[in-house]
Amino acid sequence: MPSPEILIPIIAFPAFALFWIGVCTLIARFGGWSKLAKEYPYIEAQRPLAGGKSFYVGFFQIDVVGKYNGVTRLTITPEGFLLKTIFIFKFGHHPIFVEWKKIKNITKEDFLLIGTVYRIKLENVELKMSGEGPEELYNEYLKRQK
Repeated sequence: MPSPEILIPIIAFPAFALFWIGVCTLIARFGGWSKLAKEYPYIEAQRPLAGGKSFYVGFFQIDVVGKYNGVTRLTITPEGFLLKTIFIFKFGHHPIFVEWKKIKNITKEDFLLIGTVYRIKLENVELKMSGEGPEELYNEYLKRQK
């Protein structure tokens, strides 16, 4: 029988990996990401995106519950916008793609301590974001409303 010094890492690493995948999947489910990804799926093979600018989003919230601060990547394309999480949170967080025509409204609000927050209203959900990327998204949305 192998010594405990050898068995502990052999058991601990896979156990932690399974634990992390479970935690990420639960966060996606209860934070609203899973529901959003089902309503606005992005399947790269079916819809390769042409170009686009990518930004990391400092503050990102789905409705009231799901907060993804600092782990979300926003890509703005001619077709709409794409949301992905960074690699370590990828489990359970499938990419989200929202076409421009699916956006009901985007507004901005200024807060003293947070700065400017952009509210993106979709059919059944509201997203809140702050940073350079959401500002660019807001400006692109306004151009398309004219």
